[in-house]
Amino acid sequence: MAVCARCAGIYVGFLAGLLATPVCRGFGGVRMPPARILAVLTSPLALDAAANLLGLWNTANLPRFLIGFVWGLVLPFYFLAGIGEIALRGLAIPPPKK
Repeated sequence: MAVCARCAGIYVGFLAGLLATPVCRGFGGVRMPPARILAVLTSPLALDAAANLLGLWNTANLPRFLIGFVWGLVLPFYFLAGIGEIALRGLAIPPPKK
């Protein structure tokens, strides 16, 4: 496989999240989900990756894939809300001050 199991899980989860976002949230709102949800779902991924990197333990591929999948699944809810917010603002970037 060209990528590790965790990365493959993130990719598959992100695709599933892209498909699930309109079903779960609809097309009308661009409200950003609470940041604590992202923090809670990032914690297992960060802990497992750091522990593997430091040699504290070695996680098998299936748990790595599942941890990545769950994290990837939630990312589109933030990504699409951010893109929607930018689009609604009309990319109103103030000109630089002289």
